This record gives sequence, structure tokens and C-alpha cells, in this order.
Amino acid sequence: MKHTYWISGVVAAAITASSLGYVTIAQARAGGHHGPQMTFEELDVDANGEITQEEFAAHRAARFAGADTDGDGFLTVEELTEAMSSRRERRIERMINRMDANDDGKLSVEEMTAPSERGERMFARIDADENGTVSEAEFSAMQEHMQNRRGNHRHGEAEASE
Repeated sequence: MKHTYWISGVVAAAITASSLGYVTIAQARAGGHHGPQMTFEELDVDANGEITQEEFAAHRAARFAGADTDGDGFLTVEELTEAMSSRRERRIERMINRMDANDDGKLSVEEMTAPSERGERMFARIDADENGTVSEAEFSAMQEHMQNRRGNHRHGEAEASE
């Protein structure tokens, strides 16, 4: 019976470690929208111009160690919650810094709804026929695209944990 619990724990830790690694890779691709941007140089530890599976694994291990605040080699709900909470706080701070036009440390409705290059680019991507409005069909296409992206992330996560 103890053997079954030990195996379950190892499998859970491996899945969690893989998930942390997948998030890191996604952050690197996202260019910083979901966390700090990873550079090729940071991942290419031996500076040979190529990133190996071992270098990815080392990076995932370092992220795991950073989240494992008590150093016991396992991630608890509390440790993962803290890691995600810290990440969320950094994202909120970046959002306020980006949108706070009068630098008062707060966002007004005017600042939140002000036109932005990023918002205009997003609207333009959704407005496929470029008529200045988003139809129900264009909106549905955007939702389907987002669901496909989420599905691909989940599929990649499953592959990463195998």
C-alpha cells in the first residue's frame, strides 16, 4: 500500500515539474505577456548555439527548486499557490505600469478604456473582413481559435509529461 502512495507521489511531482517547464516554454514564446521573457542565451547554458533536452530539464528543475520553498523536494498546494500568486502580482504591476497614464499608481476607467496599440491590433485580428466591426461569425472564429490554442497547450503539456 505504501508503495502505491510513493508511486502516486512521484507521478504527481513529475507532472507538476513538467507543467512548470511547459509554462516556462510558453512564457518564452509569449514574449513576456505571461511572465518574464526567457532568452535563448539563458536556456543555452553551455553557449553552444543549441538548446538540449538536458538544458530544458535543468531550467525546469531550477523553477521547481524556486517554488519548493521548504526544500523537501515536493511541491505542496501552498507552495504552488504562492508561486502563482507571485506571478499574478507581477503581471498586475506590469499592467498598471503600462496603462497608468498619470502615474498615480491607480487605474481609472478612462485609463482602462483608452485606445491602445495592443487593443487595436487585437481588434484588427478579429475583424477579418476589415470593415471596422466584429460580426458574430468573426467573434465565433476568434473563440474557436482561442479554444484550439488552449487545446494545443493541453496537448503539449500531456506530451511534456510523458
